[in-house]
Amino acid sequence: MSPQVLLALKSIVLPAALATVALFLVGGLKDPLRSRLQALILALGYVLGAYLLLNRFEFPPILPADSMYLAALLLALFVVIAPKDVRSRYGIRAVFVLLTGGVLLWHLRATLNTTPNMRNMLAFFCLGLGVWSILERSARQVSLPSLIAVPMVACAATAALLMFTGSSSFSQMAGVLCGQLGAALVVAGVKPARMSSTAVLPFLSIFVILFMLIGHFYQDVNPWWFIYLCWPFAVLWIRTWLPLPKNPYAEAIVLVILSALPVGYFLSTVVKQTGLPV
Repeated sequence: MSPQVLLALKSIVLPAALATVALFLVGGLKDPLRSRLQALILALGYVLGAYLLLNRFEFPPILPADSMYLAALLLALFVVIAPKDVRSRYGIRAVFVLLTGGVLLWHLRATLNTTPNMRNMLAFFCLGLGVWSILERSARQVSLPSLIAVPMVACAATAALLMFTGSSSFSQMAGVLCGQLGAALVVAGVKPARMSSTAVLPFLSIFVILFMLIGHFYQDVNPWWFIYLCWPFAVLWIRTWLPLPKNPYAEAIVLVILSALPVGYFLSTVVKQTGLPV
């Protein structure tokens, strides 16, 4: 077996399998304890997978990869402290979007004070808030498998784009996140009542956007390319206008196909421009 396959099994599949078991077992508890523990499981699952992938864990963060560890734990903290009041929750959400983005871009602080960078930081901030709001609203309109599976398309596409643009390490880190979201999807598919949408929402939204932030500011990828990859979130936004099957699994399959086809076509155009990585 090749070293790449062994690394993928160790850093993606193993943490995802452990997270699946832990999420299922904790799923029998009542909220808010269930959602808090499941958010922590997802965060620690990502930390474990990224550590097995990179073989490093530095605190305070030295590299952007280290900052993603901290960002995952901050999102779990959000689930723990987020109030039920809608206005207060929106305000705290904005603080955490700003905080996680700031932690990630801290290493570039000396070079960010330019008009294009400030404009793009504001754009990504608004994108993170918007995507999070879309998913929170969608949690009341779609089945839990759909809520998890459709953003996974954006996450997988972001991992692919990072790989095509020359960042295999960041691409593999996004793959670790896909593994954790896959663990949540397995639990939601087998026993939806055992998976908290509250726990997984931050990882489906802002954590995916953080990888897009990495792609632009650290890899100089065109920010519009990441806007195209947000099409799956738009599909959830317009879901109520679509004639979809009542069965939750059929709904998830249809929405994933509607999300994946345009994104896949866009990635194929990127490959034509950049070529496949060697």
